[in-house]
Amino acid sequence: MTPQISLVMPVLNGERFIADALDSVPAGVDGLDFELILADGGSRDATLAIAGRYPFVRVLRGPDRGLYDGLNRAISEARGSFIALLNSDDALHEGGLAKLFAAAEEQSADMAMGGVSYGANPEAGEFVYPRSSLSVEGLAFGIPAINARLFRRSVFRRAGLFRTDLGVGADRELLARMHIAGIRGVAVRAPVYHYRTHDGSLTLAGNGVARRRIWRSDTEVMQAILQVPDLDRRHARAASQGLALLRAKQTVGRWRERETEASTQAVLSLSDVLNLPTAMVRWWAWRGQLSGH
Repeated sequence: MTPQISLVMPVLNGERFIADALDSVPAGVDGLDFELILADGGSRDATLAIAGRYPFVRVLRGPDRGLYDGLNRAISEARGSFIALLNSDDALHEGGLAKLFAAAEEQSADMAMGGVSYGANPEAGEFVYPRSSLSVEGLAFGIPAINARLFRRSVFRRAGLFRTDLGVGADRELLARMHIAGIRGVAVRAPVYHYRTHDGSLTLAGNGVARRRIWRSDTEVMQAILQVPDLDRRHARAASQGLALLRAKQTVGRWRERETEASTQAVLSLSDVLNLPTAMVRWWAWRGQLSGH
């Protein structure tokens, strides 16, 4: 039987949290037919032994070129009508993906998005829900939360897979391509996904190293969006403003860390300076908000 949902999970040495992630799956899909494709990049801990205890897991063994290469491998092997992303250190909320599936089917949508929570404990914390349609402005200043979304498999044929050269911001770039390609999404006011904060997280470690990693990657993402052929003025303006804000953050961050003079050269162009006032207004409006459904 063809599964209704394929979950894809990239992992490398994820023994610390992967059992919690996999335990959350059956309740998250709430009775739907599903599979989980685990793209392992060459784990040397107990990751694969733990995953082997779950009959719904199908393992793709590495090596690969990192997180997004692993996701691409798993998406290419998916058999389900819909695809969802699950990190090995996160968790699904009960019934969330099932509600997204029902909404997407009922409204013939390409994508559905629900609420997210953050924190060390999936059982605690407030939920954030999408409040507007997906936009380049939202992707420049909001939180992409790509794991709180459910995609028709055909979306990846239309928009393509993740770029593997953009670091941790590749999800923003893919969502921008989806938006520009006319992918239609719907919002569901239901908890779907929990992002776990912990000291080993690539994006939610809560330290300066993680912030700088995100800023560098998102700078490359905004530059990539600006290179999209036939990009309209509205999208280009939002990406340029996002780029200006990112460069300003990096400049201030270097100054605060009192790095050497050679590494604190100004990175702001005249265009960045002109874009900054509006960028700051948009950043404040989108602060803590999801980038759109």
